[in-house]
Amino acid sequence: MLRIFWVEPESLFRSLLVSALEHDGECLLVGKEPTLTDSAMGHIQIVKPDVLVVGIPRLDFASATALEALRNEIPSLAIVVLLAVADPVDRACLAHLRAGDSPGYAIIAEYGIARVDDLMQTIRTVVEGRIIMDTKLLPNHLPEPTPDELADLSQRESQVLSLMAAGLTNGGIGERLFITTKTVERHTQNIYTKIGSPPPAIQPRAYAVAKFQASAHDPYADLLKISA
Repeated sequence: MLRIFWVEPESLFRSLLVSALEHDGECLLVGKEPTLTDSAMGHIQIVKPDVLVVGIPRLDFASATALEALRNEIPSLAIVVLLAVADPVDRACLAHLRAGDSPGYAIIAEYGIARVDDLMQTIRTVVEGRIIMDTKLLPNHLPEPTPDELADLSQRESQVLSLMAAGLTNGGIGERLFITTKTVERHTQNIYTKIGSPPPAIQPRAYAVAKFQASAHDPYADLLKISA
């Protein structure tokens, strides 16, 4: 069972999701705080949750360093950051979250979580050590994709990248395409090599997805459709 700590000012959004989490068989809510104060951080360090969900207006330097400090105290802590304001995140703030061999994290706009199922999928993904980054929140001035970069991808690599952009983990991509997770990992490494190195503080997966979504051509969009 996943032990979750929730930090966010009281709101209808928080109340509904917390209530749903409390009734979810996979989760145990071990603490709630309205803001990430020193007192809240002490509370988190005592209960040592598996996942910290934090709702804040923006990911600024103070909140990023606070989250880094918590990870130093609880190395296994996975973090989900829900931002009320969908402004690009500063690269220096991203560097604090990805320092060392940290577990997974997600930085997403709060409006992107419409259902508790969306939040649970995000939580499961970061617990697996994956990174989720809302491309609207990526730092400005990422290089635009060139036609050659995406045209260089094989058909299978393009399929994998489409599913990465849909938010699937490597395991989920393998299930969708009927291939092993190890094969998916080999394809993702090929994608990263062909697309090129990301700017500092940007994860290769987030960079590849951003380039894909910035491309006008998506020949595998049908793969993203969810069956009813």
